[in-house]
Amino acid sequence: MTLTGVGIDTIQIEIKGLHEIKTDNRLILSDKTTYTAKGNTRLVLRGLNGLSSISEILGYIQELKEILGQEVEIVRVDIASDSKEYLKDNINLARLFLECLNIARGKENGDIFKTIKGIEKEGNIKLSNGRTKTTFYSCVDKDRPANTRLENKVEDIRSIRANKEKLENEIKKYVQEMKGLELLVGKVECKYIEELAKLYQETKGKKYRTFSEFVACMDSQGYIMTSEILKGLIIKVGLTIGYKKFVENFRKTRKETLNFTTKTELKRFVKDLEKNLKIALKN
Repeated sequence: MTLTGVGIDTIQIEIKGLHEIKTDNRLILSDKTTYTAKGNTRLVLRGLNGLSSISEILGYIQELKEILGQEVEIVRVDIASDSKEYLKDNINLARLFLECLNIARGKENGDIFKTIKGIEKEGNIKLSNGRTKTTFYSCVDKDRPANTRLENKVEDIRSIRANKEKLENEIKKYVQEMKGLELLVGKVECKYIEELAKLYQETKGKKYRTFSEFVACMDSQGYIMTSEILKGLIIKVGLTIGYKKFVENFRKTRKETLNFTTKTELKRFVKDLEKNLKIALKN
């Protein structure tokens, strides 16, 4: 998946006291204004030209400080990455990235959630680790130049650091989490082989008449991310047919299927993401 833009999408800021904010302010998303139990006001700010660098966000904050006459504190940041490619065509890579990131965050037994948007609409896949939520969105139904967005949302930032340091820290932490993600692919593959084999044994002859039907459904959901998962699954469920012959037969009637991702593809995607995040950090 090739990235076309990386940076900060929105931030949430908090100012002391209850304030009524004019809806014509060009930076503030007025429908996102909330109030805390402590009697403070929280506003959501978005850059004017799409995804922003740290310096651009700090410039917007300074502008708001002058308008409001108040010090502001960042309490949430959404770090986003856009691609013109479609999520449905990259679902294997997206899920593999989230699964490896989940392990990197020490949540090996956590789940990746798929949201349902309606009949024949692409859902999103989401990873939630406490105050950090990482999501791949399909943007085809939005007025946005991208078709896919990867968003890393960090909520409830409690650091007492200056706003610049907060933003730098969250981007650096995100980059650090991605170091060596490709080394975790094997763990993810083992997890999916075990879980898919168990699911197949529970549903064969009931929901799925054949192993091929089961594979077709799991593949469409992005669960058979790599060829190693399918190889391991065939062995685990006790099929006598070899991997190559199964794939050959399977693709005779299902042409656009089993579009596996690889460890190399994940590594390339992460490298591109890291490079662009570092640019947003410096500019």
